[in-house]
Amino acid sequence: MMGVLEAKVSGHEYFLVASSGGEKTDPWIREKHLNGISYHQGAWETVNPTLPTGHSNWWTVRHETVDLDPNIARVTKPCAAIKLLLGLGDKRLEWKSVEYLRMSEMVYVGPEADSAGMRQWHGKGATNSWTAHSCNRCEARIPYLICDVPANRIVD
Repeated sequence: MMGVLEAKVSGHEYFLVASSGGEKTDPWIREKHLNGISYHQGAWETVNPTLPTGHSNWWTVRHETVDLDPNIARVTKPCAAIKLLLGLGDKRLEWKSVEYLRMSEMVYVGPEADSAGMRQWHGKGATNSWTAHSCNRCEARIPYLICDVPANRIVD
């Protein structure tokens, strides 16, 4: 899975890309998908933040520390969306105004993906890409990462 995030915060634009894979996928993303894009060519930055273990010490896009609900199961292979939101938070931006924040994920599959359960919403094509959903574990985290921190979750 690959995701992109485009944001304009306090007058500055940010273009981030992430993969649900690890550091080994960075050259693949850059060579196969970003180098040929004319839209803001050369401005795309790959992010791959280290995720906190468990439910403590996560951070929002505003880099505010937040604890997740302890009932959310551990993420072992985070979706691109989680990496993008944490990557934006890592920038420690000054959030005076937000003109836009756009994000999209796509999944790239081949014939072997049938056994991986990746075709539940899609057809039987050999190699293709589709707009994708984050997995349930990552989707449970996204509201914590994009919203103001609820008072009962703020970490001192």
